[in-house]
Amino acid sequence: MWLCFFIGLNIIISIMLGSIAVLTDDYTESIKDAFKEDIKDTRNFKHTITLKFNTLAKCLIDEKYSDMIEAAGVNLSSEGENLIYYAENLKTGMKLTNSKTNLGISVKDTPSIPKGYDYYLYFNGDKFFVENNGKKFDIYGKDIGYSNLKYWGYLSEDINEKIPELKECRIFLIVKEEIEKDISGTSNLYQIKREMQITKWIFVSIIAIFLLGLILLIISIINRKLKQEFDKQIAKFLGKFWLEVKAIMSLVVLIMFVVGLNNNRNRSSINELSLLLFTIFILLIVGWWFYLMLVDFIMNKKKFFSNNSINSLIRVYRSLENKKPFQKGMILRLYVLIGVETILVFFAGVSGIILFSNGDGLFFFSFLIISAIGVYLIYRYVRRYNVTVTDIGKLVDQIKAVKNGDIKTGLTIHPDADMYNAAQNLSKIQEGMGRAVEEKIKSERTKIELITNVSHDLKTPLTSIISYVDLLSKEEGLPEHVNDYIKVLQQKSDRLKTLIEDLFDLAKAASGEIKIDYEKLDLGKLVQQTLADLDEEISQSGLGFKVNIPEQPTFIMSDGKKLYRIFLNLISNALKYSLVGSRVYIDLVIGSGNEDGNGNEDAAANDATIANGDTIPNNVVIVNENTTAEVTAIIKNTANYEMNFNKDEILERFVRGDEARSSEGSGLGLAIAQSFTHACGGKFDIIIDGDMFKVMLTFDVIN
Repeated sequence: MWLCFFIGLNIIISIMLGSIAVLTDDYTESIKDAFKEDIKDTRNFKHTITLKFNTLAKCLIDEKYSDMIEAAGVNLSSEGENLIYYAENLKTGMKLTNSKTNLGISVKDTPSIPKGYDYYLYFNGDKFFVENNGKKFDIYGKDIGYSNLKYWGYLSEDINEKIPELKECRIFLIVKEEIEKDISGTSNLYQIKREMQITKWIFVSIIAIFLLGLILLIISIINRKLKQEFDKQIAKFLGKFWLEVKAIMSLVVLIMFVVGLNNNRNRSSINELSLLLFTIFILLIVGWWFYLMLVDFIMNKKKFFSNNSINSLIRVYRSLENKKPFQKGMILRLYVLIGVETILVFFAGVSGIILFSNGDGLFFFSFLIISAIGVYLIYRYVRRYNVTVTDIGKLVDQIKAVKNGDIKTGLTIHPDADMYNAAQNLSKIQEGMGRAVEEKIKSERTKIELITNVSHDLKTPLTSIISYVDLLSKEEGLPEHVNDYIKVLQQKSDRLKTLIEDLFDLAKAASGEIKIDYEKLDLGKLVQQTLADLDEEISQSGLGFKVNIPEQPTFIMSDGKKLYRIFLNLISNALKYSLVGSRVYIDLVIGSGNEDGNGNEDAAANDATIANGDTIPNNVVIVNENTTAEVTAIIKNTANYEMNFNKDEILERFVRGDEARSSEGSGLGLAIAQSFTHACGGKFDIIIDGDMFKVMLTFDVIN
């Protein structure tokens, strides 16, 4: 498609330029003559006949042309039978003829035309007579074909006064009807006929070639997308060359164009047709070169200008700089800039001194180039510095985003930037973290699904076991030791049922599928109800319970059943793991927290003080638009074992604080309490201080 475009456009432009040149010259008449039916109507024929007449006339009347007589005879006789001529000077008796008779010109004014001949030009010493195919012509009119006769003075009205010698002359030229090729091949008349045929053939061929070029151009326009693909390949190839190389080549092309135009003005020194072809060739070269430059500019855009010798040297330097550590590379860049600028200032100073000394234009030009290079390098350094600082800012912001948990949003920096490698490394870190989180979530989901499925599958056989054990316990007459066995089975099956229920509840809470029934409830009453339900266990534990719950209601929005389960687990843990004879403290304190929920639970337990120094009683909170009221349930006890763990470890599932303990307990109590608290909209925290174990549950207070 690109070749169709190239060839088609070349043809059209060449023919159009050639046509313009032809139409402004004498070729127009030649083209018109080529399509005339009769050769004798052409200007070239008339011009040739007048030349032959002039030759005969000069030989008859002027002795100085006597040496031309033989040459004239050869020239005229070369026409063969195509031309019959008869010229006679009646005064001197000189004759020039290839005819055996005078064709009757001595008897009558008009000669006799032999058979097979249809054109004659006759001069009777005073006047011209022209006839073609029986039709007479007045050559004294505006017919430009016989303009030579007028130029030589033969058509003058007073010809006998200007050229008196012609008065006694008779000149007669007869042309054959069908001009044929002579034996010698030097017939001027046949050459005219041949040129007419060639001109006609060339003109028709040019029209056909022009139509072919137009078709090729239309095809390339229809398939311009394919042609544009090759333009891209051309632009890719040209993009490898420096801007300076393209500029020099463009200058050379322009010089060729100027030289071509100058040669066009000196037509005498070269064949006109060759000059025309050469001029068209030069114009095509110029046009196509700048077309390629235009394609290069459109396709490569900024790269058209940026791919220059200076930038190439900078890229070579950067490849060396990239091999060094980032810090050393940045310092080296500054040192290199200072060194290069120092050298440029030196050469610019030398050029300036020479310039002011002798005013040489060459040094002025070099001074401008050196100064421009220096300014350009500083501009490039400052621009690069700004980009680097901006990228560092983006990198800092991205690190902050990763710190805040955003591991999905990547950082995009241009591959040519200084911070590109750092950005890529950070992105890889994010990808690694993302994969680790996904794998962790997938693992947790798998464990939860396994626990849920196993818990569900264990419920059915466990229900059967519990039912049959219950039936056995109701049997009478069983031995005493069998009844003991049945009691053990009841205890273990109940414990297994509790464990399975805990597992199932924990799985639902962790998966987010647990159903929460929000209601307005008094947290203090809920704690008191839980303590009342555990009154028997508390009495048998030998522990002292210190309960501090405000008298006024403390309302929250939560799920009462889930909170009851939470406090039941926490108080049961205190009963199991507290030091015998120690105390268990249960406090319900009201405090204030920031809007983001980061309240200080210790400050909530302290008295508040207002600006004028008055003390506000405990559990009374000053609330403004920037704070929210919170209630914190605190359960703390003294452990009966050494707590050699942290809060993260104790919150792991199936983990007991006392690893040596083998009594009842699944190790899920705290994990369930934490999951349920979060599901119910609260905050769960543990503080371990020596042997003191403290659990805190915080909820927002409502009116």
